[in-house]
Amino acid sequence: MKHKRFFSILAVAVILSLLMVAIPAIPASAADPKISLDVDKGEPGDLVSVSGTGFQESSGTHFYYVYIYFSSETLDIGDEISYYNNVYWVYPSQIFTDDDGDGDGEFSKVIEIPAVLDDSRNTADVHGGTYYFYATYGGDEVIEAYIEFTVIGITDAAPDSGPVGTEVEISGVGFDANDDIQVLYDGGIIDIISGGGDRRFKLNGSFTSRVEIPESTAGEHTLAVEDDGGHSGQFSFTVEPQITLSPVPASAGDELTITGTGFDEDSDIFVYFDGEVVYIIGDYDTNDYGGFISTFIVPEVEPGTYLVEVEDNVFNIAQAQLEVGPDLVISPVTSAGTPGNVGDTVELSGGGFQPSHEITITYASDPVTYTTDSLADGSFEYSFAVPPSPAGEHIISVSDDVSTKEVSFFVESTPPEAPTPVLPEMDTKASSEAEFDWTDVSDASLPMTYELQVATNSQFTPDSILVNKIGLTTSTYTLSDEEKLESTGEDAPYHWRVRAKDAASNQSEWTSGTRFTVGVGFSFPGWLLYTLISIGVIGVFVLGYWLGRRSTISEDYYY
Repeated sequence: MKHKRFFSILAVAVILSLLMVAIPAIPASAADPKISLDVDKGEPGDLVSVSGTGFQESSGTHFYYVYIYFSSETLDIGDEISYYNNVYWVYPSQIFTDDDGDGDGEFSKVIEIPAVLDDSRNTADVHGGTYYFYATYGGDEVIEAYIEFTVIGITDAAPDSGPVGTEVEISGVGFDANDDIQVLYDGGIIDIISGGGDRRFKLNGSFTSRVEIPESTAGEHTLAVEDDGGHSGQFSFTVEPQITLSPVPASAGDELTITGTGFDEDSDIFVYFDGEVVYIIGDYDTNDYGGFISTFIVPEVEPGTYLVEVEDNVFNIAQAQLEVGPDLVISPVTSAGTPGNVGDTVELSGGGFQPSHEITITYASDPVTYTTDSLADGSFEYSFAVPPSPAGEHIISVSDDVSTKEVSFFVESTPPEAPTPVLPEMDTKASSEAEFDWTDVSDASLPMTYELQVATNSQFTPDSILVNKIGLTTSTYTLSDEEKLESTGEDAPYHWRVRAKDAASNQSEWTSGTRFTVGVGFSFPGWLLYTLISIGVIGVFVLGYWLGRRSTISEDYYY
């Protein structure tokens, strides 16, 4: 019986010993585990040497090993890392803490930075930013040590999809400090837009810049950022097809231009108006970058909103809403290169408006408003003279309270000729209530007005101007009693000048300043001066006659 009990105890002891050897022990406590790296930054695919010290020492009977995790999540010593709660990548093999056989609890392993975090439950691409290496003992999920690692590359890019011309803001870390930022789109260099942020990497290797997506086909494209040292980061941008319409709104019968981007390369295009295929003029297919410019005639439809669609051979589709409004025609047709004049007669005619309804016409400079009525078929005709308005484009809008249509009228910008001064003449004397006179000026945009200035110096500085008359409608002006000038000599003359302004607000050059002085005392009115001269002439004649008669009488007396 004793022997039987002895062998039972011996068997249990042997089994427990075998289990202790077979199952790696989890230490109750670690000395002070630490991990270190031979580099602190890199890119996916780079090799990094991960070393550990202070871990539980392996021996001939007990073997301890660790697992190395790589994750972007911030955890601390004592936290658990688990695929139930975290996204990570784990080195596929266990690493013994005594890799050189000296039982010192150290290890070193060269690990390739993964491109994807894949823990068999979750996945995530590795991109630019801060990541961590974590170490746990085998059979446990408690973090014993960790160290930070910077993945060189792009940390954020937004948006990640859109049409050609989309502005994308890109941020990144880990690049070489002060290097020029080079952005590539499908391998070709593109510019950072004006005012688009950093053009050099900061001292800490980070950056934030903006670029504009260049002309390219629909689908995924690669945006990459590089420094001079060859470090790079990249991400995908998806180009979406887009169309723009011009003019908008349009009218039935108008020629509508469609500009498309982001379709398939060298593909046929099909244009639909309100679900029906329309005949197009111009490009029938896209260019190498998926772009095109075509036109079509807007069908004869009632005013309203219609859908315009464009589709290519591989079913890329873009849509735009088109507002079809009433038709409006202006005569004459003007432009910046061939403008009209103030006072020109503008003739408007239109159709598609509400029948027998008041039509409001607005010349939108001041504005000036006119009204008329449409006929029973919704058409109308109206004419008016272009009112005084500044040079440039002016919008004429026509509304029936439901629909509004606009056209443009361009007013000329040619300044009139300068007048010629007449009175007072240069270096002459005038009265204190001087009369100023100049030649009339003619122009295409009438009526003309004039601006007159009288000053105490030839530079016409603001503090020297005594008289400043604007909006004069005639080419003459006489100073009022309140404006009369003080007497002055030739050492301190007055100066006057004038300029013309047409009804389009175009101004001529000033005339050159004309000097004049103001005399002392009063001056005779013209009629009084001529009367006195006449009396003097008569007096001289009478005196001569009297002297002649006296001489004759004297001679007779002596004889």
